[in-house]
Amino acid sequence: MDIITAQRLVEGTEEGLSKCARDFEGVKCAADEFVKWANGKLQEEEECELVVQAALSERRIRKKKKMSGELAEDEQLMDSKAQLWKK
Repeated sequence: MDIITAQRLVEGTEEGLSKCARDFEGVKCAADEFVKWANGKLQEEEECELVVQAALSERRIRKKKKMSGELAEDEQLMDSKAQLWKK
């Protein structure tokens, strides 16, 4: 196999995976609707004190270990909430 064929295979695989990837906003909207429905059903129950959590939990941002002699801190850029959950 030559390098060009390998590159084409990798690009094809990458395109296929991007097509199969979920739409985060669509999934989040569906989850929000489910939370509203579930909380409504739970509130109808007389003795039920449960509530479905609507917000996603915050993930801790990893910090790179600072080596001796380093003065600057590395900052991690966040684009959106979707980027937090892709890892």
